[in-house]
Amino acid sequence: MSVPGQFIGQNTTPDILRSAIEFIDLYFQHIGLNGTNEHLQRVKCIEESISNIGWYDLSHDELVFGAKSAWRNAARCIGRQQWNTLEVFDRRDISSTTEMFEAICKHLKFAANNGQIRSAMTVFPARRKGQSDFRVWNSQLIRYAGYSTEEGAVIGDPANVEFTKICQSLGWKGKRGMFDVLPLVLSANGNDPELFEIPSDLALQVPISHPTFDWFSELGLKWYAVPAVSDMLFECGGLQFPAAPFNGWYMVTEIGTRDFCDTQRYNMLETVAKRMNLDTTDNLSFWKDKALLETTLAVNHSFQAAGVTIWNHHTASDSFIKHFEQEQKIRGGCPADWVWIVPPLSGSATKVFHQEMVNYHLSPSLDYQVSAAESHEWQDANMQIQVNSRRFTFKQLVTFIICAQYLTMKALVKRDRVSILFGTETGTSEKFALKLAEFCRNLFYVEVTSMEHYDARRIHREHILLIITSTFGNGNPPENAKNFARQLSLLAKSYKDGTNDIKESFSNVRFAVFGLGSRAYQTYCKFAHDVHQHLTEIGAYSIQKVGEGDEMCKQAESFQIWAQEVVKTICATSGKDDKTKLLKSLNGMIKYPEWNPKEYRIVKSHHAEPNLIKSLSIIHQKKMTPYRLLSKEELQSAKSSRSTLLIRLESCEETRLSYVPGDHIIVFPSNDNTQVNKIIRKITKLDSIDDVIEIEQIDAGLNWKKCNRLPPCSVRTALTHFIDISAPPTQELLACFATITSDAAEKEILQRLSNEFNLYKETLKALGDPLVSDILNIFTNITLSAQLIFTQFPIIKPRYYSISSCPLAYKSEVHLTVTIQEHFHINGLKNNEQIGKRRFGLCSGWFRQMKKGNIVPVAIKRSEEFHMPLNSSSPVILIGAGAGIAPFRGFWQSEQKARMLGEKCQSTFTLFFGCRHPDIDYIYKDELLALLLSGVLDSVHVAFSQKDNGRKRHVQRELREQSLTVYKKLIEKGGHVYVCGGTNMARGVRQTLLDILQIHGRMSTKKAEEILQWLKDENRYHEDIFGVSR
Repeated sequence: MSVPGQFIGQNTTPDILRSAIEFIDLYFQHIGLNGTNEHLQRVKCIEESISNIGWYDLSHDELVFGAKSAWRNAARCIGRQQWNTLEVFDRRDISSTTEMFEAICKHLKFAANNGQIRSAMTVFPARRKGQSDFRVWNSQLIRYAGYSTEEGAVIGDPANVEFTKICQSLGWKGKRGMFDVLPLVLSANGNDPELFEIPSDLALQVPISHPTFDWFSELGLKWYAVPAVSDMLFECGGLQFPAAPFNGWYMVTEIGTRDFCDTQRYNMLETVAKRMNLDTTDNLSFWKDKALLETTLAVNHSFQAAGVTIWNHHTASDSFIKHFEQEQKIRGGCPADWVWIVPPLSGSATKVFHQEMVNYHLSPSLDYQVSAAESHEWQDANMQIQVNSRRFTFKQLVTFIICAQYLTMKALVKRDRVSILFGTETGTSEKFALKLAEFCRNLFYVEVTSMEHYDARRIHREHILLIITSTFGNGNPPENAKNFARQLSLLAKSYKDGTNDIKESFSNVRFAVFGLGSRAYQTYCKFAHDVHQHLTEIGAYSIQKVGEGDEMCKQAESFQIWAQEVVKTICATSGKDDKTKLLKSLNGMIKYPEWNPKEYRIVKSHHAEPNLIKSLSIIHQKKMTPYRLLSKEELQSAKSSRSTLLIRLESCEETRLSYVPGDHIIVFPSNDNTQVNKIIRKITKLDSIDDVIEIEQIDAGLNWKKCNRLPPCSVRTALTHFIDISAPPTQELLACFATITSDAAEKEILQRLSNEFNLYKETLKALGDPLVSDILNIFTNITLSAQLIFTQFPIIKPRYYSISSCPLAYKSEVHLTVTIQEHFHINGLKNNEQIGKRRFGLCSGWFRQMKKGNIVPVAIKRSEEFHMPLNSSSPVILIGAGAGIAPFRGFWQSEQKARMLGEKCQSTFTLFFGCRHPDIDYIYKDELLALLLSGVLDSVHVAFSQKDNGRKRHVQRELREQSLTVYKKLIEKGGHVYVCGGTNMARGVRQTLLDILQIHGRMSTKKAEEILQWLKDENRYHEDIFGVSR
């Protein structure tokens, strides 16, 4: 997932379209017209505009709503309760810096309001492809200059030294005072920036005095009244506004505690303390705390005396908590960055200090961007030199030379740098990356970075790059690697085309890639292989073939073997002779450590147990939305021995999921109470399973630190909603059990099971995939503790389902098509026959037992590669088997709705569907017949695998019988193919399509594969492949 404060680059056309539709849906929902004809017409208008010219324009009302929402979504702002009062000045019409300056003056006058500060945002023209940005170069509209002296000191604000030099190079003459207001530096239409002095009557300033210390006014301090941030990018509906200055009002600690007292700012703390006659030589006098408080008090006193709006941090905290709670009720969450929200003074005395927060990114948003000074392309080359030049005194130059010599000598003996990147959906890749880094630090300088925080364009700076990543869905990158994948793909393409603009060579970069996944999927570790290929294409040197780790077979061991080989190679090529110790430690890198209960302790929590939605959001770092079960309907006939349910969920609150047909819904299931109680009976040394507790772990310094794996909760809550007890125990968990059983024979068996994978695998198979409770019934001398459960048991993995509805047809609902997974668990033998009982998969079994009104925590997983084509005239071929028909239901509902609204629809839908028997599991049969009669579907071809005397007939055969029609629609008419189903079906369909291309296109196998790959690259061959998930 992305976080607030990310650096933003220019959006692509697909990004703009997706974001535009999401925003327009949000806007019409806000004004109560969601799903109306006006809403649909607006979406259509935007789609046409983006298709024709690559962008669109927001209406004035949409822009205002977007600006207010961006403030509402700003995770670092404590004053958001007033978000709906923001005044928005729409100045997208301007074309020059003079007009920009006039608009900013109007903004400042409105905001200052004679001291009664009003929040406002002025929005200048949006970024357009092929056009230059409008930019405000100042970080805030009003800032004080900072002047460097020859002695290395600073007069004024040290934060603005570099920007002050830019102003001076543009001709500004500062007075070299402590509080000189900097001019505005503005640029428009790609022209070089111009200076504009801010009229003194618009820069409202407050002189600082103290209510009891008369000498305080002698310090000559003052501060401006309007904090107007001007260098952030306003993103709304896929459009980017690089110039959109906005302001709220000050909280007293921002000025008194940070601006005046931070050492890197005005650094007044010691000066104030000495004037207070405090002993600044002894920290035990708490002189810093006392001076900090009095300075902040002086600011508050001065602003109030001048009649200028300012918040104290306690009032701001109370206000934010009210806003936070209100947002939880309305939207199911509130993005918040705890580090920024908690005031820098008396933090623990405010309510926000004790409030758990989740930091995530919502759109519309206010984001960081590359500064105008760094990104501007100068028309005047002389100005480029002046702005980028730096002057040094003789003393600074001598110091620089000495430091350079020292660093040069140090570089000769310093360790090689190893950068480790991880791409993860569930956290496994991150765990492996951190473990590898822990041991590599013995010989190398190591940095570990999430792919979401890494710019692929800086790869040329790396020396050694190790990448560990999973693959999601149909060979796609995991959530946190999407932007990295896009950047790397474009970089590789530019090298192929010869259009790359990076002059540096990648030939010095050595790299290796390890992929995690499951061989149950046809696209096993595909993203890892794609990364390896792209890095090779740009000229980087591979030091090891792609490693692969199958989650079903010795994944940790595979990773360990790969890591050992990689480190050996690095050591050999780096001239490291002292690698014996490192490789010895690597042998135990992924070994399962012995569970030591003395390292953990239970602490009763002083916090109330968070609600379920909030807790799951914290654990999975995703924004959850509560839905409730509206109904469930059996889709298979009474004759069937299996079950497929149509699950209808409805929104619990005003906030609804934003999705389009083809997207996935993420479901967070809970455990069966029977299994929970079985585990509870094995727990000892716990006063109450319903007490809210936290777990602490002792660190190397013998200090107790909180384990943040789970939020504060009871054991019952953890076992019911967070801890996975529905799957066979992992080898890692069995290793923990081996350390706590009191029986020597059990210990030996458990140790063997945890160390010998084949024995482990065969034992699970023989026992019919036993649950944790079954293992505890076999190994009766194991007793559990809350510490073990909270820290060592695996977390429940979310389940992904293709959405079976269209939001235009069911605006407050989401539909799922759920196949009930079940298997036979063996309890023993009777008369030489296995005995046992049926068990259901965790999520499908949860749905099976669910009652109407029960809460279902959900989130949306975008699936851009499986959305309907933008060109409504393109033929569409749908291919699915069983529950693979699920996403297509959303497609045809969308088409039906469009026709009901009188839109001209030219798409032709052809469905190929596979099931067992027309009287057993022909799901959605009645809907399909109605669609045929209405013309939404032009034909349906159903393959019944058990109809004709046991002879199996699959969708591949139906495709072959309609091969000429398929070829014409796909190749000659520019059609799209959508395939949804299991890996075997998808593999068979792919081969059949290759055969069709060879036969009717009269081409070789190689050419057919190239054509199919081209269709994928053109986003016309779409796959949604799933495995078995219980």
